Amino acid sequence: MRHRKKFNHLGRQTAHRKAMLANMACSLIEHKRINTTVAKAKALRVFVEPLITKSNLILLIIEELFLVT
Repeated sequence: MRHRKKFNHLGRQTAHRKAMLANMACSLIEHKRINTTVAKAKALRVFVEPLITKSNLILLIIEELFLVT
């Protein structure tokens, strides 16, 4: 049974999946849009959204530092 196994393995081994998601994340950040399947996009979302959130918070902190001084 698949209880508590949320992550989609995408039919690949661990090293291949990690490399593929890393490459897709770089392409998404660089080009802002990529063509892929729905399953890969859902797996990539878990990988990329925390990075985008952290970068936005860092940008806000930097802006506040320059506005105060």
